[in-house]
Amino acid sequence: PMRGSLLDLLALTLLFLVANVAIGMIISVLCANQQQALLFVFLACVLEVNVSGYLLSVNNMPPAFQFIAEFTPLRHYMSIVREIMLKGATLAMLSQHAVALALQALASVAIVWVLLRRTD
Repeated sequence: PMRGSLLDLLALTLLFLVANVAIGMIISVLCANQQQALLFVFLACVLEVNVSGYLLSVNNMPPAFQFIAEFTPLRHYMSIVREIMLKGATLAMLSQHAVALALQALASVAIVWVLLRRTD
């Protein structure tokens, strides 16, 4: 059973989707063809899943991987989903992950904006 707010989960899921779509757009702008994009997305996804906390707790990873994990949206989203679904966390309790996710989304959208303006 879900213990937290569905509205909080949906709002933070939307933020997660914006961050990931922007990352996908960055990849598509930087790659010359579809094969390059597919290979890069595959490698990025494998790295992101491995450092997200899905397979292994982030606290049990070496410090270098913990540092990399802080810059992936999936790591913060996994924590958000766990906290809302299992513990009934509120937005105030999730502020650290929500702010990190928002900053990643803003940074990714800004990078896409700059890259798309440069290609004109």
